[in-house]
Amino acid sequence: RRLQGRGCLRDLTTPSYSSMSAAFVARRLAVPSTASWLMPIAGVATSGPVRHLGSIPASTRPSRRTSCISSPVINATASMQMRTYSASGDPAFNDVRKLLNDAFDSNTAVFADFAKTKEMDMATFQKLIDIVIPSMGKEESKALFISMDTSVDHRIQEAEIFSDITMAILRNRMSQTVGHPLEGSYNCLPRPPFRSDPKQLKAIEILKVVFDEVVIAHAKPIPTVVQPPKPREEPAAGGGMFASMFGGARKTKKPAAQKPKASELPPPKPNAPKGAYLYGGCGCGKTVLLDLFFRSLPEGFTARRLHWHEFIRDAFRSMQGQPPGENIFEAMADMLSKQFRVLLLDELLITHISEAILVKNLFRQMWARGMTIITTSNYRPEELYAKG
Repeated sequence: RRLQGRGCLRDLTTPSYSSMSAAFVARRLAVPSTASWLMPIAGVATSGPVRHLGSIPASTRPSRRTSCISSPVINATASMQMRTYSASGDPAFNDVRKLLNDAFDSNTAVFADFAKTKEMDMATFQKLIDIVIPSMGKEESKALFISMDTSVDHRIQEAEIFSDITMAILRNRMSQTVGHPLEGSYNCLPRPPFRSDPKQLKAIEILKVVFDEVVIAHAKPIPTVVQPPKPREEPAAGGGMFASMFGGARKTKKPAAQKPKASELPPPKPNAPKGAYLYGGCGCGKTVLLDLFFRSLPEGFTARRLHWHEFIRDAFRSMQGQPPGENIFEAMADMLSKQFRVLLLDELLITHISEAILVKNLFRQMWARGMTIITTSNYRPEELYAKG
């Protein structure tokens, strides 16, 4: 299961991309992470032995669902206002706009609040999608809603619903038959500027396996850490009978006995679904696939999506607060396992021995506690901390 490229956590930095490039749109759709990695967030993550994938980008935290507010039936004026706006935009999408308007007109009680405020929450949007595209799952519609909610206020406006980009996404999705949330979310990417890529599609197939395994594991309790037995210390070799015969035994005073060296404990056994390591050049789609994985997770799934610099910053800060004499990495992993079961890291980069030690020991402890880690990087695994 080794491919070139893997996706990770949300990148907070916004490099300059050409106008409307795939990476630019993906970054614009992603919601910036404002919370520390130590705070619980709904999301996704990976752990254990890592699957290596080929170049691929996307993530945002799932917004909470709110109940749809019922109101009186939409009056004629409100209906006309909706149609007046929906008529604007590219005429090529008028058929999709007509489907939306027909859904509003035939379900006035459901969309009464939208007729007044010209905005809707996630629950109402999902009802609209159920009517227009019944084959589109809840996870897909949730991912689309989060992408449209650029203001991060858990509501989308009429202009966003009837925009040409949204119309293009809906039309493309209507012509697709998918059997997995990740496939549906991938097919919901606006085309243009996105286009299907063979390496991305191959990575999607591997991420589907990770997705299914972590969803099953999430329903189970946090596993117990399995620590291999400590290796026995070999006794010092004695002289024996033949040593005295061939000069091995000395009459001089024995040197002082040396203290036995403390043997290093073997690492705990991984006890989590395998994660993924996506690597490839800039702009190949790693972050988009990572974010699609994060957005497509079921409601209530505990996951964390971070940029590498956020992760390493908060990890070193957390190490400072641990009591002396305690295994720092075990304590940190115990704390994190109670907050999320999947960690998604974007742009993994190891340049210092302290970072290498932290990743090695902390990841091992996280894997032992059933946590999965999915990461992206511009470098192959063997190139991390090169010559270090």
